[in-house]
Amino acid sequence: MFTRNIFSRWSDGEWHYLGEYKIENWGGLNFIPCDDGRFIVIFGSSDLVNNNGLDRSPFARASFPEGKTELRIGASIDHGQDNLRKYMADPKCFCLPCYSNIIMTDSHATILNYETGLYWIFSLEKATLVKAGNIFSKVTPEMAAKGGFSQAVLCARPEKEGTVLVSALEESFFTTETKSPAEIMNEKMEEIRRSGEEFTVEKSNEMSAMYQRLLVERAKANPHIDWYRIHPNGKVEKLGTPPVGGFLVRDGEKNLNEVWRPLPDGSISMGHIREAFPSRENKSAENTGQKGEGEAKGAEPPPDKTEAKTAEPPPKTNADTKK
Repeated sequence: MFTRNIFSRWSDGEWHYLGEYKIENWGGLNFIPCDDGRFIVIFGSSDLVNNNGLDRSPFARASFPEGKTELRIGASIDHGQDNLRKYMADPKCFCLPCYSNIIMTDSHATILNYETGLYWIFSLEKATLVKAGNIFSKVTPEMAAKGGFSQAVLCARPEKEGTVLVSALEESFFTTETKSPAEIMNEKMEEIRRSGEEFTVEKSNEMSAMYQRLLVERAKANPHIDWYRIHPNGKVEKLGTPPVGGFLVRDGEKNLNEVWRPLPDGSISMGHIREAFPSRENKSAENTGQKGEGEAKGAEPPPDKTEAKTAEPPPKTNADTKK
């Protein structure tokens, strides 16, 4: 059993095959495409350069040798988290970067772990680490090494200026919370497994409703949202007020407000992206040739399907993992 990672580059209006990387006993592996055909490799449970010393790191640089189609992993890149060095032998700590979110801008890639607040900023031009740190001040290295706190970070997205905007729970709340909704649900699932009870569709729906209720209760207990901005040089700024369009508190009844998206004008829009389906009134109006509510309000028609199919992706090298 092995995993094959396929690499290709978009050029001259089409994809060009670069090569592949195969690994046995896959335990998590991510790639960040950089300039000049280089990659930052993020290891999961295995250190593929066999570095098990005190300077063990989950990062390495990789590239395709001239005329070859097999990706070659080169030397390690120091992880930069000095306070975590003694914990890197523990797989739970070592795999934190691999199971984090990667936020890409034009010049940098920021890896942010949602459970601990740990971050790593890499230069795409040089394929090197620029800065590592933690957006939180109350999360100790010991807390981070043990895996942190469920959903401490709510959402992170790139901004127009190359910065990364982050929304998170209050530190004083999640660092003192007895059990998070995720921990409670894991315990319930373990109880079901041990009892031998059949996990039916009804049971799955019951568990989903329970989890949603726990999330709402959590949002009511601590509705405040803290906002941070991570700069390309590694500086972390805690914002005194929300960005334009952002909320300071969450509404547990209507919308947990755990996600948001940046807009072209630099502001943000809170909530999930929801596709607008035609209402029953609009469908009826189409049959009678009259204007429906959505059309009367100036709703735009859906994009042309042919144009959407031919839209070009960004000219960056991409890695596609297949099993």
